[in-house]
Amino acid sequence: MYDALKTGFPDAVHTLDMRHPVGPDMAMVYWTFSGTHSGPFFGTSASGHEMSIHRVDIFRVRDGQFVKRWHVEELMSLLQQIAPR
Repeated sequence: MYDALKTGFPDAVHTLDMRHPVGPDMAMVYWTFSGTHSGPFFGTSASGHEMSIHRVDIFRVRDGQFVKRWHVEELMSLLQQIAPR
């Protein structure tokens, strides 16, 4: 997935909107991911459209290391934003 995003949106920027501790060993991070669709992305040719979606990661930390990650993002919204108009 990372390579597909890097290829499809080479100017992409992650903006940290919020981070919040969740209990003694977890943290939630809320991001905005934005960029221009200027390369192929899962079979979709570059559209030149700008997109912006939200992403949420929840991390479990043990001994100062990330040991687990849960990730959610608005892929349907991304696909709608880059669709031909």
